[in-house]
Amino acid sequence: MNFPNEIFLNIYFFVGPKTFYLNKDFFKFYGMLKQEFLKNPLKINYRLIRWKKRIYNGHDYRPSLCIDKTFRNIDFKGNFFIGNIESQNNIKWSKNFEDLIIPSSQFQYSTSVHYKGFVVYWTVYQVKLNDSLERFILYNNLWKDF
Repeated sequence: MNFPNEIFLNIYFFVGPKTFYLNKDFFKFYGMLKQEFLKNPLKINYRLIRWKKRIYNGHDYRPSLCIDKTFRNIDFKGNFFIGNIESQNNIKWSKNFEDLIIPSSQFQYSTSVHYKGFVVYWTVYQVKLNDSLERFILYNNLWKDF
């Protein structure tokens, strides 16, 4: 019995790569779906929060924050799990995604008699989907960790 590739795709979303044993034609269809993301990558916009914390003689002070006014863009061509949809076009991002987009922390110190300085670090504020919701779900299911 020969089923359409869309049925095997739904089975793949639950079972994973073991689905390739059921039908050889599905593997070609699966490769075609992945090629679509190589040609036209998934586009995501995000904003970060910059935190600046003052340190003086071992005492930490309340950090100040600055939210990016403009969205930054990133394209995904594959092999990376982004996260899940939280609400309409908002993404609950994964830890790997957070590690990818957040710059490393910096420590700026002063050369005065007392030990003082600033720690600058970043957190994710908002992640929005720039493509369609169906495309994001397909991308996540194709590169899901099983």
